[in-house]
Amino acid sequence: MTLRLLALGVLLVLLVGEFGRTGPLVRLPTGDESPNSSNPKGRQRALSDLDVRSSLEAVLTANSTRSRSSGRLVGADPLERLAPRRVESWPPLWAHRVREEVLAANQNTSLIMIIEVCRHGARVPLGTYPRDPLPYHKWPEGIGQLTPIGIHQQFELGRILRYVYDGFLPVRYNVVDVHVRSSDIDRALVSATNQLLGLFYTNTSDTRVQYQPVPVHTIETSQDIMMLPGVGCARWQELKMQTRLSGAWRELEAANQLWLEYLGRNILGLGRPATLDDVATAYDVWECDAAQGIELPPEVNHSVRERVRTLYGFCFADLYRSAEAANLTGGPLALHILNLLRTKIAGLRTEKFVLFSGHDTTLAALLAVLGMHPERAPPFGSTIIVELRELHQQPPNGILKAGSAAISTSDIRTAPNAQRQREQQLPQMLQRSDDFMPWEALDKWYVVVRYNWEVFELPGCEPICTLRRFMELVSKRSSSARSSEIRAEACRPSKNDWLTVTNTPDYIARDTARRKWGVVFILGVLSGVLVFLGCVAIFWLGWRLGTRQKPQSLYNPVTVEPLGWESSRTRSSSEATPATLSPVGAYEIT
Repeated sequence: MTLRLLALGVLLVLLVGEFGRTGPLVRLPTGDESPNSSNPKGRQRALSDLDVRSSLEAVLTANSTRSRSSGRLVGADPLERLAPRRVESWPPLWAHRVREEVLAANQNTSLIMIIEVCRHGARVPLGTYPRDPLPYHKWPEGIGQLTPIGIHQQFELGRILRYVYDGFLPVRYNVVDVHVRSSDIDRALVSATNQLLGLFYTNTSDTRVQYQPVPVHTIETSQDIMMLPGVGCARWQELKMQTRLSGAWRELEAANQLWLEYLGRNILGLGRPATLDDVATAYDVWECDAAQGIELPPEVNHSVRERVRTLYGFCFADLYRSAEAANLTGGPLALHILNLLRTKIAGLRTEKFVLFSGHDTTLAALLAVLGMHPERAPPFGSTIIVELRELHQQPPNGILKAGSAAISTSDIRTAPNAQRQREQQLPQMLQRSDDFMPWEALDKWYVVVRYNWEVFELPGCEPICTLRRFMELVSKRSSSARSSEIRAEACRPSKNDWLTVTNTPDYIARDTARRKWGVVFILGVLSGVLVFLGCVAIFWLGWRLGTRQKPQSLYNPVTVEPLGWESSRTRSSSEATPATLSPVGAYEIT
């Protein structure tokens, strides 16, 4: 009996300890904890940005604390980091504030279309450094892949979209209402799928209704100029190199020389001062580790991380700061968004929600076209949302003329076949739309741009910009994507344009020295070749002259060999004695 009581007590202690460590898995918010409640427990701190980790703490946040020393997941089960944490209330207050703004705007305008450009969720780092506590090759997901935390980030983003735009977005997926486009990279494809899963999630016991598959469209990576900015553009590569060698970057390195040396030798373990490329690697690793809850080394404190974020944010935004860089990188996607808005108001498109799942470069390039350059690089789960709104003053009988066709605004939902027929007629309709839809008619439509759920005032436009003004601003900054011929000409490298680069004196000096030593090297090679050919010619001439036969001289004696019979006769005569010699002419014939 005593052993049974002792075992029961040990079991209770273990259960209480486990419950205290993890806390209750899910606690649904009660009525007095709603955002509008006066109970102080129900009031949470509003988020100024879409901090995906804070939004995940709303529901189903993964517990992914890792050990810095071992570099492995804590616990035997690798899915332990998916254990939900305690939540206070859902939705978060910042989402409630955005919903109130949308409802207030619906009093005077009607929401017509929503276009979202988002970055994927948290992923595995793309690089490492010598003192990395958990290099990317030790992550179970694989380099660059989406982690379970990133999957829940995108699922939560879909739920927030449903909450903010509830009543406008369809409850179930329909091909005429939703279109999804992603880059052909795994983390972007998985992010789009999970965001749509959260958007169309239905909390019901029927498992067939909970999950609604939504098709995600993509194209080959080498041709995706919208989602992968600057792909296949040689001029963009030149602009990046010019920016890296610019005076602003060199001054930034000089101003932080001592700190970069400390970062490279004492924190990263490089054995040399860190460069701005090393800062980018450290930023990527630390952001991925922080999203997963990985314990960083003690020397990587808050001040070090903030300084790395500041340096990386400046360099990242500086790549897209010039008008030409913004045009080449963000122009294709910006022009595509303009076409979506224009065909929507013309009645040639039925989609209510269009999603583009991309990367941080996708958002940075589009923000550069819009004239915005944030001080920080877009974090995981960042979004750019473009809302198309229309004033409540409708044309008589709900008819909107576009081109040569009269389309009823009450019959927007059409069959897929009719939608394809209208898309085939789109070029002809847009070619004649200026005659039937003057620029003044575009003032009845408005565009609201949100970056991480905050309304941004576009340079040269009001916070709620008219569609005409929005098209005027964006069209000038996306001219390189109007046709394939124009883009091919814009992406052509400019080798002779290096002298016209402004604010880059060191770049000009480096390039001049490089060209000078290149000329010296070429002249040295040519001189060596000429010397070699001269030596070969001299050797050949000497060999040729040495092998020629010299002519016979008149003063040289000529030796004539005697005939055979004369030699034998002479030899026999010399051997005979004088007594035996016959007199001359006394030859007798016998």
